This record gives sequence, C-alpha cells and structure tokens, in this order.
Amino acid sequence: RSAPPSCSAVMWTLTLLILSLALKTAFQQELRPNAPNVSTVVVSCEKVRVLWSAVSLNGVQLDNYTVFYKAMSDSEETTVTATGLQTTLSQLIHTTTYQIRVAAISLDTVGDKSLEVQATTFGAIQATNLQVYNVTNHSAVFSWEIDGPNMGCNGKPITAAFRVRYRQIGSSSTLRKINTRNQIVELNNLLPFRNYTAYVVTSDPSGPNIASSNLLFTSLPGVPSVPLNVTAITNNSIPTQLFITWQEPLTPNGIISHYHIELGEQGSSSQQQSNVQELLLTGLKPSGIYHVRVRANNYARLNQNISDVIPGPFSEAVTVHLPDPLPVAPGRPTQFTVNSEVLYGSKVELLFSWKPPLTGDPAHSYSIMCNTTDVDGTSLHNPLSIRIMLPTLLLKAKFDAMPYVAYHCDIYASNNVGDGPRSEDVSVSPVPLASSPVRRLSAMPLNYSHVKLSWNKPRSRSDYITSYIVTIKHPSSGNITSMEVVNNVTSLTVKGLTGNAAYSFSVIAVSMFKGKRLDSNATNASIVTPTGSPSHPRDVTIEVVSNATVQIHWSPPIQTNGDITRYKIDAEVQSVYNTENGQRQFTESYKTTTKGLHHSIPLLTPGSIYSVNITAFTTSGPGPTATMNVSLDDGRNDAITYFQLKLRQFSDCTKAQVSHINKQYK
Repeated sequence: RSAPPSCSAVMWTLTLLILSLALKTAFQQELRPNAPNVSTVVVSCEKVRVLWSAVSLNGVQLDNYTVFYKAMSDSEETTVTATGLQTTLSQLIHTTTYQIRVAAISLDTVGDKSLEVQATTFGAIQATNLQVYNVTNHSAVFSWEIDGPNMGCNGKPITAAFRVRYRQIGSSSTLRKINTRNQIVELNNLLPFRNYTAYVVTSDPSGPNIASSNLLFTSLPGVPSVPLNVTAITNNSIPTQLFITWQEPLTPNGIISHYHIELGEQGSSSQQQSNVQELLLTGLKPSGIYHVRVRANNYARLNQNISDVIPGPFSEAVTVHLPDPLPVAPGRPTQFTVNSEVLYGSKVELLFSWKPPLTGDPAHSYSIMCNTTDVDGTSLHNPLSIRIMLPTLLLKAKFDAMPYVAYHCDIYASNNVGDGPRSEDVSVSPVPLASSPVRRLSAMPLNYSHVKLSWNKPRSRSDYITSYIVTIKHPSSGNITSMEVVNNVTSLTVKGLTGNAAYSFSVIAVSMFKGKRLDSNATNASIVTPTGSPSHPRDVTIEVVSNATVQIHWSPPIQTNGDITRYKIDAEVQSVYNTENGQRQFTESYKTTTKGLHHSIPLLTPGSIYSVNITAFTTSGPGPTATMNVSLDDGRNDAITYFQLKLRQFSDCTKAQVSHINKQYK
C-alpha cells in the first residue's frame, strides 16, 4: 500500500480544480448570445406577427432565432425557428392571450430568452348553453346563447350566422342542416324514442367557423308497430289449452310496458295481458275455433308510468282449431243423498238418489260404497262394506238396512276410461219408527168432575208398545197433567176436573226397541165438562154499620163449576137479650138473594147474636154454605160492641166461642 497523501497535497489539488471551472465558465459566457427586444402585432383571430431586435456576438450579427409561445392556460411552450428579425405565428386560437419569448442561436447554443410579451388574438363567437325543450315523439325546440366579443377578426362588429346540425345517434341517417340567423329553431322529422345529437356552427365573414359542443336528447315514445310472428300452439294431450308466442315489434318506438292478447270465438272476444312475449290460455273449449290478435303498449313517458301508455295496432288475426277432447273418466256425481225408510216394525230401507256428473265423459255405471259403524261412531265388531253396481240410466237405488246402525256412503261413476272421483261421505242412521197413532180416542163425561177416556190400539207397528201416555190440559189455566197406563189398558177415568171447563186430552203410544223409546204421534180429544155445584164462597167478612145494620162482603168460590147464578144469604138470630127480665129469646131469621159479592142487612135487633150463612148457586144447584156469627150491641156495652166488630174478620168462630167471649166482656 502507498502512504496516504499529505494535507498540503490535497489543498493544492482543490486549488487547481476551482481555477479550471472558473476559466470554463468565463469562456462559455463569452460565446452565449444576449436576449433580444421583442414586440408583437396581432394580425387576425388566429395569427400574431412577432418582431425582435438584432443580436450580435463578438461583433457578428446573428441570423437564427427561436420563438417560444404558449396560451395562458397551457403549461408547455411551443417553439418555432425563424431567420431574420420577425415571424408570424398561425393556427392560434381566437380570443386567446399568448405568452411569447425569443432567443438568438449561435452555433448550437441558444442565447438568453427575452422578456415575456403577451398578445391576444382577435375574437370569434361560439354557441353555448345549448338547450332542447318541448320534445315530442317527432319534434323538439333547440336554442342557444352567444359567447364571444362584439368585434370580429377584422376588427369590425360581428355579423354572425348559424348552421344547426343534428342527426340520430347510432345510425347511418343523414346529417340534417338548418341555416339561420336566429338563436332558436325547431328540429322536425324526428323518429319516436330515438337518441339525437345536435350542435351549432357560428360563422363570421371576418373570422373562423366555430362549432359548439354536442347536445344529446331523446325523443318521446310513439305508437309501436304490430308484434311480429304471432304463433298459436295447440296441445293434443290438453285440448283446453293454447300457447301464444310473438316477437317484439320491428319498430317499438318506445319501451313496451305490456302486451294485450285478444281471443275471439263465435262473435265474442276477451282480452288478457302479458308482460312477456308469450301467454298460456287455459279453460278453452276442445274442438273450438279461436282467433288470436296481439298488440304492444308503450310507456307514454320516459318515466315509465304504467297508467299512461300508448297502445299500438293489433296484429293480423291468427285462426286456430283446438284438438278434439280425449276420452276421460266421468266426474263426481252431484246431489248425492241417502235417506232411510221404516217399512214396518224394524224393517228399514236405505234410499239413494243422485244427479249425473257435470264434468268428464258420460258415465256407464255407478257404484255406491257404504261402511258401517255403531250409532255412537265406534266401529262394529263386524263392519259391513256394501258395493252396489247400478246401470247409468238409474239415478236412484234402495237397500235393506239394519236399524241403529250408522251407514257412511259415497258414490262414484265409471265408464270405459275408468272410475271417476268419489263423492263426499253421506251418513244416515236408520231408526225404527214408532207405532201409528192410537185410534178412536173419545172423552165421555161421567159427571162435572169425572171423564172417561177410551181408545183403540194403533193400526200399525204396535208390536213393541209398552205403555200409553195420557196428557190432560186445562186451556184457561194452562195446567198440564200426564199419566202413564200399561199397554193392555185402553181406557182411563180422569177425576178431579172442574165443571163447565174446556179440557183437551192426548194419548201417545210408547214403544221400546233395543232400549230406545219411540213415541207415536199424539191423538187428541176435547170436551167441556158439565156444570156442577160450586164450592162455598170465600173471604166472608161482616162489617157492623150500626147496632141494627151489618154489611156482608165475600169472594167467589174457588171452584165455580159453572156460572154463578145467585148467592143466598140467611141471617138467623141465635138469641136476643130481653132487657126486661135479663134473659135471651129467639126470633125469626132473615133471608134474601143477590148476584153481587156484598149485601147490607138492615132492621136487625140490637143486642142480638146472628148466624149469617152464604150459599152460591149454579144451574146445577147450591154448593156448601159459608157461615159467620155477628153480635149487635144493645148500647150498654161498648167493649162488647167493639170486640164483636172485630170478630167480623174471623169467619170460623163458632157459636160457643162467641158466647164465651160475650161472657168475658159482659
């Protein structure tokens, strides 16, 4: 290894390097041209003339120069090389300010750039703020505004003209032109629901033709054309269906919202709707002839409001003949009923009836299936399954059944194709009928309170009769009495009736079958009992009006047994007090009749005790007598008089009781 350099050697090397760089810089500065002085002259809307002063280097005038320029909005400069002391910049943008600098060239060295000068090209107008409105499916109004200076490229006022250009986007249609000096035009001959582009070219005799930006718009929808290739496809295995297909119209002229499918048959028609290009029609008539037409409906607005549509024309009708129906099994029989009929005793029949099926092919036969359970719903130990085969012409049948067995039956129809569906179950529980009503019921009055009833046994189903139930009803009171007699008795004496009253009697025959009671219909008879003697009058009261007069009141008997014709009143004097000798003596009794419920007895003897008797009469005679005692005061004993007045409310006081009371108060 060599020894490291000393500090003095390093310092000497750096000194030589600095001296070399200084000599090089001085040489280059001696060879670099100075910057010229620059001026500009605007020539037109797109041209600017640039002029500069001459630059000399080492006493020699330089001929080559580089011009640097750019628009104020640009970031990069454009350069052009020029010979001499001027050049013209062309293809500039109108109404634009440019920054311009110039530098001289010596050999391959570009000198210093001049100071920046600015130049603004003359103006040209341009259409801006383009608008389209009042758009329909065939026209639109197009307008714009003008942007630019008032003076043209020639320095004179601008006299602009406009050339409007528009065409359909995405097609080979011709560019349509409108020349105008107005700032609004109408664009005609548009096609519905198409995209269009429009722009404006402004022109001035002194300046360039300036095109605006493009404006895009869409015309409104219109009437769609007819759907294409409408096809009706039948299905031999399902002759009640028709499958319709079609294709979109050649010129939809909008967005199709839905299709209407018209189905016509024998002068009538109906319409259905589909959002797709197919529809399955069901429930048609086999072998029927149908006519099919289809039309498209467009949304009338660009916002696709389904309530506002534009219908198109219908397509040509397609006629189709549906296949003949395939043989099928019959449908379900209708109105299937099961009833029971008791012939006699416990002999029961089931009666079936039904109507033919409403669907399917005609039936050739019918089958009735019955399962049995007990009447309470539990299965029998030996359940019965019955199948009855019937010809097609019969729509009813009968079958011997058992009483108190529940039958659950259904029916189905059959033909050569097979069996149809079974009907719903119909249940019936045959019960033997009771006997027929008893015969020749008669009611014979024995007296006003006794009637003898007699009857004959029922004519039919009397084998199981166990007893008879006799019911007596009093119509005026509504009281009902029932009694039961054994089956071998066909008469009964009814007692305790009321005379001159209407009674109704009924008799039913009671049969028992397997522990169940069966009642026949009732046989009725009516009678009015003869008139009888009434019971005694009720609620007898005596009011002592004075010591010689009493007022008697009473109520009718409980049992009148007829119309009350009169009341008989006897007032018998038990004893009279003789004031001469202080003894009692008897006098004659007082007798009278009345139809009312009260009577006044005058001219009685004061101090006497009377026994008052009241008896009710009917046309049959008198009834029992109601008796009551009363004492009249002789004026000597107010206490006795007062007490005896109180006795009038007690009709059951005996003569001995009255005598005893008199002694107590004498």
